[in-house]
Amino acid sequence: MNIDFKGQITPISYEVRIPSKEEQIENCWVFERDVVLPYKNTLTLSMGNRSFSVPGSDGVFISSIVSMIERAKYLICLSSFLLEAGDVTSALLKARNRGVYVVILTAPRELKSCDNDEEISERQKEILEKHRKLLNSFINHILIRTASHFHAKYLLCDPVSDSATGIMMTCNATVDAMSGGNIEFAVGLKQNEIQSFYAHFLHGFWTESEHELLEKGKLSTTENSVPQSVLEDLGSVTLPVTRKDTTTLRDTLSKMIDSAKKTITISAWTFEKDYELVNKLLAKQKQGVKVTIYTRVNFFNTGALLKVAKAGAIIYGYPRFHAKCLIVDDITGLIMTANMSKLGLDSGFESAILLDKTDIGTLNNILEKLSVERSQVFFSRISSANLSKGTFKVFVEGKQELQSINISDEKIESRIVVKYSSCDKYLDYSFVSQDAFKKQDKLEYVKTHIYPIVFEFPKLSRNAKIDETDKKLGIPVYISKKNGQESRSILVKNWEEVEKLKHLSANGYHLVIE
Repeated sequence: MNIDFKGQITPISYEVRIPSKEEQIENCWVFERDVVLPYKNTLTLSMGNRSFSVPGSDGVFISSIVSMIERAKYLICLSSFLLEAGDVTSALLKARNRGVYVVILTAPRELKSCDNDEEISERQKEILEKHRKLLNSFINHILIRTASHFHAKYLLCDPVSDSATGIMMTCNATVDAMSGGNIEFAVGLKQNEIQSFYAHFLHGFWTESEHELLEKGKLSTTENSVPQSVLEDLGSVTLPVTRKDTTTLRDTLSKMIDSAKKTITISAWTFEKDYELVNKLLAKQKQGVKVTIYTRVNFFNTGALLKVAKAGAIIYGYPRFHAKCLIVDDITGLIMTANMSKLGLDSGFESAILLDKTDIGTLNNILEKLSVERSQVFFSRISSANLSKGTFKVFVEGKQELQSINISDEKIESRIVVKYSSCDKYLDYSFVSQDAFKKQDKLEYVKTHIYPIVFEFPKLSRNAKIDETDKKLGIPVYISKKNGQESRSILVKNWEEVEKLKHLSANGYHLVIE
């Protein structure tokens, strides 16, 4: 700023605006919009003889599940990691009361964690407690078998009849999840798929269950030995699944990813760091295949996907993205209940359906809508100039959670008070660069620093007296002492006088105001 030093000497205050050096911010989730969950309206799309749903809070999805249960005449099979009392469980009890046999595969009451999460939130603790209470209420009404790895989610009604109906869900049979609390997919099953799911259910019931709930507060251990006559009637599982003795789901995912030539679209609640399929995504991205990932924003997933992102993958983040799918080259794909982790694909109890080109077209429409409504996009490296003001989440190695970085357009720094012993010194003042270019905090970035500058001009000391001996200048010279040091001063009233007398400063005189 150029200061016009003219006229009477009066207080001077002004601002210096210093733009910060552009920086590259690494491993940053860039916020784009609020994604308000639950969604209000259930999204339902039907193509051919397949229906897809993204549940909302309007109750439409829950009503469709209740309607399926109400139409059942002989047998209902429900597999769900977690359960919660609501319209669906009420419909199950009513079905049992009218003579329909109801069997449930679910997680045990003593479950310690939810959906591969390492830490349990208060919300999850509440869900687990509701799950325990509900299981107790089913005793003597509904047959329940449990296992810690039961994670598949589907409903089958009268699966061995000509009127069989079924649906596979990525959501648990909890009220919040079925009401849009998460982003979830649900897919209607075709007749041949229902038979495969039923066989998967029977294998789980007879060969993989660990306990059976027969009385309140007590889990009875199930027998591992299964009658040969039962084994012969379990049926064939023709769709990709995970069971203790089967990893066809993992194998199918692996083959699909390996076959990719142009594009891979994948979504999951959890991605495990250095898991073999995550590494395959990295390899494909490096080969030039466009990889797009949908997931929830958290430290665990971010760390797992860092390398894939740095290789160029597009990653869309959401508060609670629980749907799980894979689409390769828009010609092959699947929807599944498993996460991209060892627990889901190497040793769990999971289910999936294969998608044909018509199904993929429908699913792409859903994903396109979700991508437009994305909450955040992950950048392995982004210029500070491309970030608007706000708070963003960044991954910092060595931390246990995502860190917040605050971006602001400008910041008013502490006032800089300029004090010189002689008024002529102010004529040559320039803002010192080191005052402005402070080292940026890693978790804060300011685009423009504003420095208030105040000139405090030197004043004639109160104890100053005219030096009668110094008359060579022809103007009064004042002499004063401070801390034993003698000072000689000349009074000035305007900047013109300062300009005229500034040469005296070199001779030890101070130009001061009254």
